[in-house]
Amino acid sequence: MHCLKFEKRAGHDFEKLEANVYRRIWDKLQEAKLNPLHFFEKLTESDYFKLRIGDWRVMVDIDDSTKTITVLKVGHRRNVYD
Repeated sequence: MHCLKFEKRAGHDFEKLEANVYRRIWDKLQEAKLNPLHFFEKLTESDYFKLRIGDWRVMVDIDDSTKTITVLKVGHRRNVYD
């Protein structure tokens, strides 16, 4: 099982979400900690991964050596890739 870490910006973005969206993303992250490679997709031309939850995206960096998932960005799909 991996542990979750939030970068400062991602934590701030995550806390600003509506309660229902916050809960959906949080539940999916907890589920993804058990088997990250099953839930996360590798971004093309990048070392990062994404998790899709409806119209919302979570950008992460996965470090298997330390079993850490670092959340880099949380946002709506229309502006999270900027």
